[in-house]
Amino acid sequence: MDGIIHFPSGGKINKDPSITFNLKWSGQKEDTFKVEAFLKQICLQVATEAVAAGASQIEWWYSYPTAFSRTREGAFRAIWRKVVAWCANLTGLPATLNSPESRTESEATALYFRDPIGHNAATVTGAVCIDIGGSTSDVAIWQRESLCWQSSLRFAGRDIFLNFLFANPEFLGQLMNGIDTDSLLEAKERGRTVFYAQADALLRERGERLFESFPYFAEQPQMAKLLQALALGIAGVFYYVGLLVKHLRDRSIYSLEVPRFYIGGNGSRMFRWLSMGKPFNSGASVNEIFKTVFLRASGLSQSPLTIEISERPKAEAAFGLICGTQLGNEPNANQGVLAGESFVIGAQDKPWNKLITAKTFQSTLLAPKILESNQRFSGHV
Repeated sequence: MDGIIHFPSGGKINKDPSITFNLKWSGQKEDTFKVEAFLKQICLQVATEAVAAGASQIEWWYSYPTAFSRTREGAFRAIWRKVVAWCANLTGLPATLNSPESRTESEATALYFRDPIGHNAATVTGAVCIDIGGSTSDVAIWQRESLCWQSSLRFAGRDIFLNFLFANPEFLGQLMNGIDTDSLLEAKERGRTVFYAQADALLRERGERLFESFPYFAEQPQMAKLLQALALGIAGVFYYVGLLVKHLRDRSIYSLEVPRFYIGGNGSRMFRWLSMGKPFNSGASVNEIFKTVFLRASGLSQSPLTIEISERPKAEAAFGLICGTQLGNEPNANQGVLAGESFVIGAQDKPWNKLITAKTFQSTLLAPKILESNQRFSGHV
């Protein structure tokens, strides 16, 4: 029997809050060594369990953020190859010929949603898969069973959700009576990175208990502020996706169908907060905001907006790497970061549909006198 092992590349490894390193974004040489050591330990443990289960070979898969530069992607792939070879040599358990193989997180997540066991997503007529993580939101837009666009945004759970808790750590203690808020306050003093890790661990550990307490705090001003912050942040993601769809329509890559939305990662938790602890459905009043800003940005006709929340939060990419679903790519498909707002570079005005690249930031970027996209967005939330 063969084993197929998935590791998401994102996230903080933070067993000791005073020692952190970032698998996604750090370019520090010393952190690269730590990443390699971490992956070796995990792979060795997995190989041991695979042998105990009767495996004679392992097929290794991993996912990585779309936002990885080619240089970062190549370096990460090189680390994985080194680790897989090391593990095979040490354990005597060979890897398959093409191991390790990989997909972007946005592709892997979309494959989960497309699979009949997942959500059987409408990738023929139009589907937008959004994996909202801690530091990035990975977006994949599909139509005619093909990937039209994928992008990774540095705007996610920390910006939409955890920053509110950072400013109001005592509120989490009120929601979960008996929680040790002193640990959160101490973490806050040590900086955002430590606080994010501490708060996220508490939310994972006591999530269900938290949702059960929601009805008792529905009328509290702090709860109203939290829900407003969540709705505004998520509406911003929907508006940006609408701009992506308009950009694709202008290039004749996407047709007039209003897509269905599929939300995974930490986004599942945030949508449940918006529903006061209950499962989210497209009939929720807040969905009118998301529909309005998306249609305004995309230019698509008035239509219901359907949103489905992942049934396996945080496991979408892992599932997508091993499911049998296969999808294609549009010949003119692209990936990148759409500016979404006009800007000034040098002495030249650049439009909202300009793609942002690493080279763009080699020049001085300035905001325009009027933030046109921001004004349009603000008028509908």
